[in-house]
Amino acid sequence: MALLPGQERLLGFDIAILPILGGGAAITYNTLITVLETRRITAGVLVVIALVGSACVGEYLAGAVVALMMLGGQFLESLTPAKTRNAVRELVR
Repeated sequence: MALLPGQERLLGFDIAILPILGGGAAITYNTLITVLETRRITAGVLVVIALVGSACVGEYLAGAVVALMMLGGQFLESLTPAKTRNAVRELVR
């Protein structure tokens, strides 16, 4: 389902596969590192499974949404420790 007519096959393939490939590579790498370091299954593993599953059944737009949501969440998580450190520094002063 495309937002604009003809958008889904603009380059000869479904362009929603691009965020799956790009985001999926970053998510898979981060998840693999985290799982190997902590030896625990994380939410990233489920996201990787969802991306592979959505690609296998041809639901590229759903996979793209999942990838973008996970990347957005990772970005917000990266901001949290810095804000926490700054808040603690302000309390100590």
